[in-house]
Amino acid sequence: MSSITPARDPVSEPLAALITVFGEHAGSLCFPDVDHPILEDLAAELRQAAAEVDRQERALAAARHDLDERTRALRTRAERGLAYARIFAEDDDELRQQLETIDLGGDKAAAPKRSAKKAPPRRTRRTKPAIADETVTELPFAGDERGAA
Repeated sequence: MSSITPARDPVSEPLAALITVFGEHAGSLCFPDVDHPILEDLAAELRQAAAEVDRQERALAAARHDLDERTRALRTRAERGLAYARIFAEDDDELRQQLETIDLGGDKAAAPKRSAKKAPPRRTRRTKPAIADETVTELPFAGDERGAA
């Protein structure tokens, strides 16, 4: 199935119009290296090349997706392996030191991309500070008999 539609036709409207004119006046518009059949053939080749580019771009997108999935799988498994190895190496100073030098989180290419925009500041409700009442020496307690009248 071709992905070339009239909206995505690589043959621009002016080129298509010229090819149509050459087709309508094929008898009079016929030059040694330019005539209607030649222009039609070139337009067909252009459409085939555009369809091939589209197919290759879809294949590249699929390959990139596969690469990302495999990268995530390796990273996940490696992080788990590093965690296990660090626990295992608690009693082995040499191995523990080797493992401490490994930082799997430092790879910027595999890190998720974050937006450069800052989040808007959080809105908070400000309340006035409570003023202590100097006359109150004890707070009543619900179960306290002195608070009940």
